[in-house]
Amino acid sequence: MSLLHLIHQSVSIKFNEAAKDKFSPGVPYLFRLTGVDAMGFLQIQELKDDAPDPVWINKDIVIEIQAFDPAKAPKPEKTKLPPKPKAAPKAKAVLN
Repeated sequence: MSLLHLIHQSVSIKFNEAAKDKFSPGVPYLFRLTGVDAMGFLQIQELKDDAPDPVWINKDIVIEIQAFDPAKAPKPEKTKLPPKPKAAPKAKAVLN
């Protein structure tokens, strides 16, 4: 698949050892791919509503790039809380 098909989509990117000062090698990071140029640079942007401007990175520091659909991402399972213990009935005040 061409990188051009991934422009303006969310992608998962794994970086190599050359990027270890900013990214852990082999760990996937999620970005929006906003551009690709003929010189081998990728323009990426964080996936936040208030994300800073996109930055250009060299594709040589990337070992893997894949399309990522946040809507299809596995959601963490909801943990069920244990039932609350029932409190002993409150004693009613006796009026004389």
